[in-house]
Amino acid sequence: RTGSDVGAYARFDTTTDDDVQVAIAVSFLDVARARMNLDAEAADLDFDRVRSDAEAIWERELARIEIEGRSDEDFRLFYTALYHFSLMPTLATDVDGHYRGLDGAEHVADGFTYYTDFSLWDTYRTFHPLVTLLRPALQRDFVHSLIAMAEQWGSFPRWPVGTVETGGMLGDPALIVLGDSWARGMRDFDVARAYELARVSADGDPPRGGRTAMSSYLG
Repeated sequence: RTGSDVGAYARFDTTTDDDVQVAIAVSFLDVARARMNLDAEAADLDFDRVRSDAEAIWERELARIEIEGRSDEDFRLFYTALYHFSLMPTLATDVDGHYRGLDGAEHVADGFTYYTDFSLWDTYRTFHPLVTLLRPALQRDFVHSLIAMAEQWGSFPRWPVGTVETGGMLGDPALIVLGDSWARGMRDFDVARAYELARVSADGDPPRGGRTAMSSYLG
């Protein structure tokens, strides 16, 4: 079934064995690619290995910054914030490089990894500048993802979620992200093309997304 009201549940008989192991695979494209992702990342269904790998990854990410604190509470607050900082945006590229764009079509991420779920209204101020400093390669993927979205949607998004642009909030925060990345020395993207796409929303009311009510301001 498809639709917004689709759900599922499962029951397990734990009377003889209360150890239940479940693996869930995700793809925005199809079931076959979800299975492909699972085979690539957890084909052995080894819970202990996956847990150990996850712990190693989080240890590496949280160790990017070392602080001096006055109390254990200082460390808890800081590293909890750093953990939250690392949760989004969402990786939306299958292991073969394919993804579903904002136009609903299938695309290939050529030379970058495609991400979605950009709360740009909230994140252009501090999140993206920090990513540029701590993980510039990841910020490069974010920038290329936003440009790909603009190519496919017709203008830069304001608040893309999953495979759709919600149009949430105001302004043109994606352009602030690109401009800030450029100012901080990130030049590995087609700035001329990005500028052409930026003008779509800067010069008037685009058919999709962009700056709302520009004709009223310009008139």
